[in-house]
Order: sequence, then C-alpha cells, then structure tokens
Amino acid sequence: MPFAVEVLEEDRLIRARLYGACDADEAHAAVAAIKSRVGTYPVEGVLMDVRDVQYTPTLDEACDFGTEFGSFLGRRRLAFVTRLPAQYGMARMISVRAEPRGIDVDVFGDEDEALEWLHSPDTAHDRF
Repeated sequence: MPFAVEVLEEDRLIRARLYGACDADEAHAAVAAIKSRVGTYPVEGVLMDVRDVQYTPTLDEACDFGTEFGSFLGRRRLAFVTRLPAQYGMARMISVRAEPRGIDVDVFGDEDEALEWLHSPDTAHDRF
C-alpha cells in the first residue's frame, strides 16, 4: 500500500505519508485511515506528506478530499508538505473546501516547519 499513517501520541498528531504510484482510491484509503485514528486518539492536527507521491489529484478529486477532511477534522489543523507546484496547488484547493468547516490548513515545503506550525498558535498561511 503506497501510504503510511502513524499516530504521534506525545505530539497529539497524525502523520500520513503518501508515496510512489498512489492513485485516487489509495489516497481515499489514506484519508479513511486518518479518519479512523482521529476518532480513536486525542489528536490536534494532521500532517500530510505528499512529497514522494507520483499522484496529483484532479480539481474535482481535490475538492472531494477537502470535503472529506471537513467531515471529520473539526477544528483541527491540517498541514501539507509538498515539493511540486502542482501538489501545492491541489493542497490549496483542498483547503478551499476544508477551511469553511473550521479546519486551519497550511502548505509547506519543509516537514520541520509544518510540525512547528502544527504546534504553534500562529495561523499564518502559505509558507511554501
């Protein structure tokens, strides 16, 4: 399976990494795994690392992912770690659907910066 989802209990975070030749069905499976863990563990945020994935969702798929995240994340934070402009753009499209539901979304090019933001009260956006 081209994704890994882990709970960082001490950090109260979930880290999901998608990699390789992931497709839309596998990306939805990763989101379902995140949803399962959000319902099981006390987490405050999710880090989605898509730097090593060869899949970029279509505009419709990105909107669907945003709606899906919005259905279960509540007032948590969602940080994307990307490396390609297309990934950045799709992460911003996901945020368009997720943010109106109370989710604070940001996109980063560096995992350490994303983790720092997930732990901080700062809500500044677009540090790519």
